Amino acid sequence: MCEEKCEEKVVRDCGERNMTRSEKFRKELEKLINSLSIENGSNTPDFILAEYLSDSLDAFDKAVVERTAWYSPRTEEQADLGDCQISNKD
Repeated sequence: MCEEKCEEKVVRDCGERNMTRSEKFRKELEKLINSLSIENGSNTPDFILAEYLSDSLDAFDKAVVERTAWYSPRTEEQADLGDCQISNKD
């Protein structure tokens, strides 16, 4: 049951290949950064900025989960599921 909930979701990317949501987000972010020349301010390649921003969002998501766990202790039923986390990002 836990494995089903934790299973990585895959999305179709223009029929080329399957990409996770996270990969697709990072690729689209890279395109946006490039199209607006946002990388010029730091002279950093767009793919590096996209990776940094995506990783920052992942870190924030983890912090929110940990904060929620801190303020809302798990019930015995939730504890039986182990560390399985349901996430929308992948």
